[in-house]
Formats: sequence, structure tokens, C-alpha cells
Amino acid sequence: LIEGWVSLLPDTVKRPQMQWNTLMFSERSASHPMLEGLDGAWMYFVHSFAGTPAATTVAEVMYGRSVVAALAKDNIWATQFHPEKSGSSGLRLLANFVASVKDRTAAASAS
Repeated sequence: LIEGWVSLLPDTVKRPQMQWNTLMFSERSASHPMLEGLDGAWMYFVHSFAGTPAATTVAEVMYGRSVVAALAKDNIWATQFHPEKSGSSGLRLLANFVASVKDRTAAASAS
């Protein structure tokens, strides 16, 4: 469903990463509904493996290298961090997801 590569975090960083990190996203991905209101948000990560940034990447963090923090393709959204452990920023992301589903459902009902 999603093309790309996943690899072990580099030896130069502690594994697993168990900490907060700040999301970074490009101008292209800043308009994605997943990220609405989350510019510079802190999210909580627990992981030892990470994806390499690709066309589906909408947010990254730096942890020894650039690491995919979130990706999106069509109606698939995925995060490397834990929204449920990320406080108000995580709740915002989940609210963005619910709003997106409502928008898609309304659009499908209208056609």
C-alpha cells in the first residue's frame, strides 16, 4: 500500500527512541488535513525502526537522521509517534482524522 523502506535507527542514537520530538513538514505537506494546526507540534515517540522519507511523507523528525513521523496516501494516514500519548497535539491529530472521515462521508452521500 505504501512504497518505501524501513530500517533500524542509526547506532549513533539511543534505541529505542522514547521521547518527545518536534514535527517538521514542508510547504507541500503543510496543507494536508492530517497536519492542520500542528506546525511545530511535539509528539511522543517509542520506536527502534523508522521509514525513509518518500513522496508519501507529510511530517519528519530528526533523530540521528531524518525519520518519517507521518505519511499519507489517499485515505491512508499513518504515524510513527503515538497520538494517544502526545497530549493536546495528539488529540488535535485524531480530531483532524475524524473531520476528514466526516468530510469524505458527506461527499460520498452527496454524490
